[in-house]
Amino acid sequence: MKYLVLQSFVSNDTVGTKNGYVTIQNEEFAKSLIDAKIISKVGNKETNKEKDKEIAKLNTTISLLNEENTKLKAENEELVEKINSFEKISNEDNELENESSKENLENEQVNDNSDDKSILNTESN
Repeated sequence: MKYLVLQSFVSNDTVGTKNGYVTIQNEEFAKSLIDAKIISKVGNKETNKEKDKEIAKLNTTISLLNEENTKLKAENEELVEKINSFEKISNEDNELENESSKENLENEQVNDNSDDKSILNTESN
């Protein structure tokens, strides 16, 4: 007779995988497995209820995971935007520093030239 496997099991001549089907000829052995709730007769309403409960539970889990996934995607997008804004600010800061460095260099060159002229004036006197 054919049975639905509720819990995986292995015996001397039979292997049952959870939610799979197994054929067992020995009625006494089958009864002991049914009593232990390891297998169930195919079409058993109790088995269908258990499967329906498991399906509902899995669907709930899927729904929760989809919601979490959506939240994480939104959070990821926000973080990418923040990173991009920080990179833009950093680039702007670097440009300002470069401009400031150029101005300082130009000022130093002007000062150096002024010092050279004052030295010349001092020497000629």
